[in-house]
Amino acid sequence: MFTLPLDQKHRIQTICNHANSKVNPIFELVLIEADNGQVRFSASNGTQFNSLTLPAQIDTPVSFSMSGKRLSAVLNALSADIAKFEIKNESLLMKSGKSKLKSPIFNADEYPSAPIINAPISTIQCSISQLTSLFNSASYAVAKNDVRNYLCHVNLKIDDQVVVVCATDGHRLSQLQHRNLTCSGNGNYLVPTSLMAAVLAQNLDDDEVVSIEFDEQKASIVSQDTSVISILGDGNYPDTNRVIPTDRRNGVTFNLAELKSTVKRFHAVAALERVPVIKFDIGETVQMSVSSSDQSNEFSELIESEINQCENLIVGVNPSYLADALAKQSGETVTFYFTQKTAILITCDISELVTLIMPVRV
Repeated sequence: MFTLPLDQKHRIQTICNHANSKVNPIFELVLIEADNGQVRFSASNGTQFNSLTLPAQIDTPVSFSMSGKRLSAVLNALSADIAKFEIKNESLLMKSGKSKLKSPIFNADEYPSAPIINAPISTIQCSISQLTSLFNSASYAVAKNDVRNYLCHVNLKIDDQVVVVCATDGHRLSQLQHRNLTCSGNGNYLVPTSLMAAVLAQNLDDDEVVSIEFDEQKASIVSQDTSVISILGDGNYPDTNRVIPTDRRNGVTFNLAELKSTVKRFHAVAALERVPVIKFDIGETVQMSVSSSDQSNEFSELIESEINQCENLIVGVNPSYLADALAKQSGETVTFYFTQKTAILITCDISELVTLIMPVRV
């Protein structure tokens, strides 16, 4: 039996929310283990195992599993600062202030054990803020439910103390290179975005250090009280360097803040069309426009820009992809290297960031 402060209940709920797999009923349960002055909450969906360890007053060591959905809902309803957990007749009795919960529990021995990385091939040591930067700059371009399963992951490459994170869905690409991380080993790893999301959902301090480890099949991220381990994706990631343009002609530079605002306005208009497309008409000036397929509706605006040896072009882009890409740029200006057939390269003051968008036929 144990008593647990509830100041971290939102973090417990993130573990409970992971227990939502319909593949096997056991993955709808949360494993709770109380011993040595701490309580560990764990949940698995069959491919990823999340754990959170919190300090608690332990009267009697105990371990059991229970419905993650029910525990999360009850924690949300409690208003007191602490909760006392007791086991009686194969049921959990939870008391908190004037509130009481009775819920069936299950044998902890039947819950799947957490996988372990015994001999990591590669490791990375970084802070939470670095971890956020490492993946958020690229993860938005990950494919959703693509039959090419490898595109539904972030590709992380470690080579000679350099970490490169890349994501693409075949229509856009984002790649960021990091040289200021402590790492060892080399390799390419298809990392599920859920691994990073589970850690970042714990709202850890930006300066807290985490350890990332890889073996041939798994990846794990461990902090002081959080552990997440996941199965890596299968397949060979495409050689993205082959699609990154080296030709820096047809460059047009925009004020980043102004372009973001303009694209947001045009995005709303483009959403009215069956096939949303924003067109850039580049000549002596740059005109941005949205029109219906029969040209009966059209909205256009001249955009302030600096044109650098750009031939006359009309290029279409997906407005959602364009808005997502601009959200990851920084600095005062952003430069587009326009083409009609190959990927459009977008650059900003982050020289290590590569952003590509495939043009849309107009």
